[in-house]
Amino acid sequence: MTVLRLEGVSKTWPGFSLDNIKLEVEDGEYLSILGPTGSGKTLLIETILGFHRPDQGELYINNRRVNDIKPESRQIGYVPQSTALFPHLTVRENIQFSLKVKGVGIEDLNKRCNEIITLLGLKGIEQRKPHNLSGGEKQKTALARAIAGHPKILLLDEPLSNVDEEGKRELLKSLISLHKRLENTVIHVTHDQTEALSHSDRVAILYKGKIEQTGTPSEIYEHPTTLRLAKFMGIENIIKLDVKTREILKIDSLPSTNYDAQKEAYVAIRAENIRVFQKPSRELTTIKGTIKSQIHQGPNVILTLDADIPLQATTLRREHNEKHLTNGDQVYIHIPQNKILQY
Repeated sequence: MTVLRLEGVSKTWPGFSLDNIKLEVEDGEYLSILGPTGSGKTLLIETILGFHRPDQGELYINNRRVNDIKPESRQIGYVPQSTALFPHLTVRENIQFSLKVKGVGIEDLNKRCNEIITLLGLKGIEQRKPHNLSGGEKQKTALARAIAGHPKILLLDEPLSNVDEEGKRELLKSLISLHKRLENTVIHVTHDQTEALSHSDRVAILYKGKIEQTGTPSEIYEHPTTLRLAKFMGIENIIKLDVKTREILKIDSLPSTNYDAQKEAYVAIRAENIRVFQKPSRELTTIKGTIKSQIHQGPNVILTLDADIPLQATTLRREHNEKHLTNGDQVYIHIPQNKILQY
């Protein structure tokens, strides 16, 4: 069942705009909306919430047109980036507030509040005020307040942006656990690719006010549909195609998708898909190259290679150490043809 549906929603706002947004979110789905700063994420959030009325298009929640419905009647729990906790209220009082405005009686209010405090691990800090909370504790409190009233949709605006690394890991675990337990619909808005790809059922990429691609995390990561999205998704090797590069990369055919002879053509290759050998492989096609530099990064080593075109490859630190690779070494490079994206 479709819980949220946007049909050609457009909205112009000073400095930002949404252009013909078409999006469906299913019941119980965890959807991340991923986009860079300035892509229109905040405007989209505020339009879904009802802070802005679309200039064009229709917005439905549970098959009910809500273009003219007030925010408080849309059954959306909202966690803003700033948390927006009441500074003079305790954690418990902040959670209770969302129930009081719905007219929940004192007995049910206390029962529900206790359930949420236990669910989100807020026991022991429920009497603290926001200025005595860590970033992660503030976000958990804002999350608790948002879900207390059993919203149909939970909308999270950059929920991990003001939290340290340890807090991010803990909060993300809470979000995943909460989603599995409550089976509610979650829309998670973020600029962080790792955040979006790590736990979502689907990801929608918003770029300059348009939804440019929607798919599973694997589809988004492995097959960006345009060169612009390939760059945004951080594919390390973006190479312009000409006679020389075609020969080096063993590309015989023209790009298979939307090729226009009057336009420049490019290929994109993830560094993790490039394999580096010290000797020619009998089974695999390789090209000669030289190691120009190395960067050790956690469990990986990033190699900059010169194969008559610059390439970047990623290898596991353990494998790298076993091979004793050093700058200036001649190596043999294998690039799987099915991992070369053509644009």
